Amino acid sequence: MALQVPDEVRKELEIDAPRERVWRAVTEPDELLGWFPTHGAEVDLRPGGLVRSALTEQIRQGNDTGWSEELDELRAYVEAG
Repeated sequence: MALQVPDEVRKELEIDAPRERVWRAVTEPDELLGWFPTHGAEVDLRPGGLVRSALTEQIRQGNDTGWSEELDELRAYVEAG
């Protein structure tokens, strides 16, 4: 039997911090380095813009590449790929 993989993975959470701070933490490469296990990141927030990170062994070693799909500044950021 073939493995069933969902078309979408969605994660929503509430964070007790100012929106501006959270927004920077998930959209600015230098901020990502402070909490996400990556050696480096590129984030182009324009629709269709490249999003790339070099993951550490904590997740899986290698590169993760996608694109910015939806953006509602300070409210929602959707990455695909």
